[in-house]
Amino acid sequence: MYGNRFDVALRNIQSTSSNSSNSNNLTKIIKEAVECFKSTGFINYFGTQRFGKHHDTHTMGIHVLKHDFEKVVNDIMNPKLTYKDSYENVIKARIKWKQRFDKLSKQEEADEEEKLKNSVEKRKSVEKKVANDIISNFGRFMISEIAILQSLIRNPCDYTRAFLNIPQGTKLMFVHAVQSYLWNILATKRAELDSENVVVGDLVLVQNKDKDDGGSGTSGLLGKVVEYVTNENIKKYKITDVVLPLIGTKVQYPKYTDKTFPTMDELLKEVDLKISHLDSKTHKELKLGGDYRKFVTMPKDVTYEIKTYQKNTQPLMVSDAMKISDQGLDSTVVPIVDTKIDDEEKNKLALCIGFTLPASSYATIAVRELMKCPTSSDFQILLEGEDSDDAANTNEGMDVGDDDDVMKRDAEKDDDGMKIEVKDEDKKRPGEEKIDDNGNNSDKRKKVKKQ
Repeated sequence: MYGNRFDVALRNIQSTSSNSSNSNNLTKIIKEAVECFKSTGFINYFGTQRFGKHHDTHTMGIHVLKHDFEKVVNDIMNPKLTYKDSYENVIKARIKWKQRFDKLSKQEEADEEEKLKNSVEKRKSVEKKVANDIISNFGRFMISEIAILQSLIRNPCDYTRAFLNIPQGTKLMFVHAVQSYLWNILATKRAELDSENVVVGDLVLVQNKDKDDGGSGTSGLLGKVVEYVTNENIKKYKITDVVLPLIGTKVQYPKYTDKTFPTMDELLKEVDLKISHLDSKTHKELKLGGDYRKFVTMPKDVTYEIKTYQKNTQPLMVSDAMKISDQGLDSTVVPIVDTKIDDEEKNKLALCIGFTLPASSYATIAVRELMKCPTSSDFQILLEGEDSDDAANTNEGMDVGDDDDVMKRDAEKDDDGMKIEVKDEDKKRPGEEKIDDNGNNSDKRKKVKKQ
C-alpha cells in the first residue's frame, strides 16, 4: 500500500486583500495555490498530533531520556493547562494528586527531627492512599495514568518502576516525540539553505527495503542505505530524494558547509540533551538508534473542485453513508466550472480537495501548506476559542491573499499570504515566529530571499 487517501472540504474561503475581494479573483488564486501544491509538494513536517493533546509529549520525552522519571510521572498525572475537554472527576483527581504531599510538608517543616525519621515512610503511605483513591476516576483509555497508579499502589514513590509499567508502545511515544520535534527544527534549517534544490552535503536515500524484502518499513533503519550528495553526483538527485535524520546513535548526519545549520551536538543542546542520553545503558528499551525521513513529500492523485454553497452545515462532498442511502448533495452546492461567479448571489466559497500521501506523512501539514497558517498551540487555541457558530461548525476560514502572494516562499511571514482568518480584528495572530512550539516553521516551504 502506498499510503493514505484524504478528502477534505475547506469552507468559507475569504480574502482580506483588496486585489482579490471578488469571487472571480479568489477562484483564480485558489486554483494557482492548488497547482503549486501539486507541483512542489510540501515539507514533510510532523503534525501537532505527534506531540499529544496538550503539545507536551516531547517535553516529557526529554525528561525520559534524562531518566528524570519522577518529573515525567508528575507531568503525566498533574493537572493540565486547560480543563475544558476533561471530566470533572478527572480534574479533581489530578488536583488531588498534585496536592498529595502538601499537608505532610507543613508537618515536616514544624518538626525537623520527625522529618528525618519518618518522612520517607509517611510519603509512601500518603501516596499509596491517594493513588488508591483516584485510580477509579481515570477512564480505560487513559493508559499511562492507570499504569502509573497501579504501580505506585504496589510500590509508592518508585517513579522509575511506575514509568516503566507503562506499555512499551506508549513509553516509546514520548522519546519518539523528541525525535520528531528535533526533526522539525532540522527541516526548517534545511529549508533556509534551499527549499527547492538539492545541495552538497545532503543525505539521499539510495536503498529502502520494505518488510517483505527484509527491511523495517516506514520505521527503523533496517534495509535503509543513505549516501552524501557531492559535486560529482548532485545531478543524479532531486529534492524529493533528500532525507533528514531522526536523531539517534546509528544515523549519519548532513555535512553542509553552511555553519548556520546546527551540528548534532548543537541541535541536542537546544533541548538540554547530549548524544549519551540517546544510548541508555540501564533501560535499553529507551535507546534511540534513529531513522531517516523524506524532507519533501509530493501528494499524489490530487483532485479538487471549487464550489459555492449557502448553508454552513450542508455537506459539500458525498460521504459513504450518503452513497449507501442513495443521497446526493443539496442543489445549492454548485461546482464552479469556470472562473465566472455572480457575486450578487452572496454564496460562500469552498475548496473540496482529495490527495494521497505516503505512510507517516500528515494531511494536516498538507492542508496547512494550502492555507498558509501556523500550527502553534497558541494559534489553535485561539481558533478553538472563537465564539462564532460558523467557525465551530464548519471548519471555515481559508484566508487568501492576492495572487502574487500565493507563490511567495519568503523566509519571513508575509501578512498577505494565505492564512486561517481570525474574524476579531483586534486579536493578534500567535505563532508567527519562525519556529512554532512543535518545532516547525510556521511559514513552511518558502524560498529564502537572497541578500
